[in-house]
Amino acid sequence: MKRKTFRLAALSLALCLPSPGEPLLSSWFTELSGRYARIYPDNAAMVSGSSVTTWSRGQGNQVQPVYAGVTEVSSTETDVYIRTSNLGFHVMGPWYAANGNLFPNYPANRAEIYRFPKIPDIPSSKTPTGLGVIGYMVDGIALFDSRDAFSYDASEEVDDGPRAPTQVQGDGVWNRDAYVNEGVTFDGALAHQAGSNHHYHANAPAIRHFLGDSVDYVASSNTYVESPNGTHSPIMGWFRDGLPLYGPYGYSSPMNPDSGVRRMVSGYQPRDGSNGSADLAVSSGNMLSGTATGRTSLPLWVSRNSGRDSSLTAAEYGPPVSGNFPIGHYLEDYGYKGDLGLTLYQGRGNFDSDRHFDLNEYNVRYCVTPDYPDGTWAYFTNISSEGTPVFPYNIGRYYFGSPEGSSPTTVPDSAVVHFEGGPRKSPIIASVDHAASGALVLEWSVVEGGRYVVESTTSLAVGSWVAEALNQQPEGEMLSYRSGDPSEVSSPRKRFFRSRLTELEPFDTNGLEDFDFTPSVVHVFQFPVSPPLPANIGVLTVGEAGAEVIAYDPSTGLVEASFDDSDFQEGEYLARINGSLASLNTYRVAGANNVLLLILDDWGIDASELYNTRRPGIQLATMPNLRTLLYSSGEITGTPDAGLLFTRGYAQPICSPTRATILTGRQTYQHGVGNPSPDNILPASEETFPEIISRAAPAYGLASFGKWHLGSGNTGPRERGGWPNFSGTLQGGVQDYNSWNRVKIEEGALVDPGTAITTLVADGLYSSPYATSVQVDEAVSFVEGRGSSPWVLW
Repeated sequence: MKRKTFRLAALSLALCLPSPGEPLLSSWFTELSGRYARIYPDNAAMVSGSSVTTWSRGQGNQVQPVYAGVTEVSSTETDVYIRTSNLGFHVMGPWYAANGNLFPNYPANRAEIYRFPKIPDIPSSKTPTGLGVIGYMVDGIALFDSRDAFSYDASEEVDDGPRAPTQVQGDGVWNRDAYVNEGVTFDGALAHQAGSNHHYHANAPAIRHFLGDSVDYVASSNTYVESPNGTHSPIMGWFRDGLPLYGPYGYSSPMNPDSGVRRMVSGYQPRDGSNGSADLAVSSGNMLSGTATGRTSLPLWVSRNSGRDSSLTAAEYGPPVSGNFPIGHYLEDYGYKGDLGLTLYQGRGNFDSDRHFDLNEYNVRYCVTPDYPDGTWAYFTNISSEGTPVFPYNIGRYYFGSPEGSSPTTVPDSAVVHFEGGPRKSPIIASVDHAASGALVLEWSVVEGGRYVVESTTSLAVGSWVAEALNQQPEGEMLSYRSGDPSEVSSPRKRFFRSRLTELEPFDTNGLEDFDFTPSVVHVFQFPVSPPLPANIGVLTVGEAGAEVIAYDPSTGLVEASFDDSDFQEGEYLARINGSLASLNTYRVAGANNVLLLILDDWGIDASELYNTRRPGIQLATMPNLRTLLYSSGEITGTPDAGLLFTRGYAQPICSPTRATILTGRQTYQHGVGNPSPDNILPASEETFPEIISRAAPAYGLASFGKWHLGSGNTGPRERGGWPNFSGTLQGGVQDYNSWNRVKIEEGALVDPGTAITTLVADGLYSSPYATSVQVDEAVSFVEGRGSSPWVLW
């Protein structure tokens, strides 16, 4: 599927939205798309509520934040495709092994594509579920079947698995139940991972909570509690055969939506002697070792679907029922109620839990649902009244439909995109409220890691939008903005608001390789209105670049457009409608300005003739070059006639706090650098203006020459200051201007950790060891190396 560079303007992207009658397209949970995936790495983090967006353990390495859940839904005539990171919107984890140690692997971004058939085929012969992914929950987390991939090895009389003597999967006759055997490794949402592949085997309370499906979340314990609300469960997942998986609650009578809602009853029960089932606890044969066992036969549902004889040989017997091998330890410990004289309930008469059950041996029933008022085959998750998972959990051992779905490596070019999320998510208004003062409080659901501008207009007229707030950073995926109090707002009081993404923090692009965020500019063009303009604009270009129409008024000829100007050279650019009709005004690109910032260390304004007057006995520094910049005559005459001289301000009386304040734009009590001592290190959490320029204007070269003295060793200028280029000294000063050690960073790489300047002079790198001369030479060399490219120099 072809993509273009993604430019977020104020409008939502034009997508082909699914109709309500297409649940396979519309049921995916996308409300929180734009949120980073998070985990609790351990219990301590969970108790303190300290989730993380990057982590590493075993095969689960997430070195950059990644967007959770489904990031795209598309379709062809025959199939639906999703893209997903396979990580949930809830805080996942922590995970522990049975021995109390941390689980060996954390999850990670899987960058999966999955295909589901639009029209399920229901064959008479059923296909067994395979290991690994067999579908996805609507939050984009993988569905596995009810096994844990290991089974009993009769020859060794053990369950084969990771710690078994031969470390193989076993005989495949008695297959271990994942919930029973691995449940101890599940997190509070009843999920864990195989390698880095996060997945569910059973009930998924976290997504059910998000969907409003009778589950409450207890944040203090990171647990989920069943709380029936009397409504039909929503779709919580889709299997490979294209059939939906609902939560545990359905209509009491399968074809009557007015019959009330109740918890669906599984079609399976333990083989414990009840209802005429075989009692596996009663010995009826001997294993190869001669040990008596009751696991000598398979239930009829196995032989019916697999063709295997239900009677077993001694070499196929399972272990005796015991504390280590209780009934329920294996899938084959369960019998199908339909084989035991109970009746699959079809809506005739009242449901009787002693005689009836709802779901067939494949864990489906044909029924009406809110999504399928005319009826469908559907799976339902199985739980007890307390919310505990009940066999067969989400699906039987066999698919009911043909498992035609797959995991392709690409989405067809012909696919139509219905939803785009993650970094492509457009702002969605979440709430509008009023503060006690009457001020308007707005909240948008946006992209976590983004920065936004909030704009308003009183008329919605093209070109009338003005910025209310710049560089707004959301909390998580929620962006809040509070307008001024009514007394501060001039009339008219009616205003319209919008938010627009302007920056995006780095994130894990695996699975989104074709995503290229380019902050767009917004400009209003005026077109002639005679002859009349077309009712709609087909193609709008600015220069040679394609543009997105934000607003258009044919009667006035005004077009508000967003476009990428990153490749524009200095000059003026016309907009054109449909390649021909040109705008009356242009978009102008000015040449980039270079910035030179000179810092004079520990020098008070009282020592400068620019701020003080010469008096007898006082020696003032004369600065003829600065004089010329400010005064055309070259002589100080009072008010400057050129340039700018600040006459009011607030500065630190010593060096390090001053530089930290200039770098961050924050006061000393905020950034914590209070004096030039080794303990006063500029925190890594402080954002500096070089970091902002690197992100917002990457074309600029950045360099600092002189002294650093803000800590963090010889990489401090880069790691803490954001300078990709630095040459100078790390200390507060030099004891000898002709004998000092130079530290140098070039394009982010430390090329000199601290070489004596005399050595560098001897090697011919400099003509003089004098510190000021060396730094000026370095600065000149940097500027000359930039050529016509812009730079910022400190």
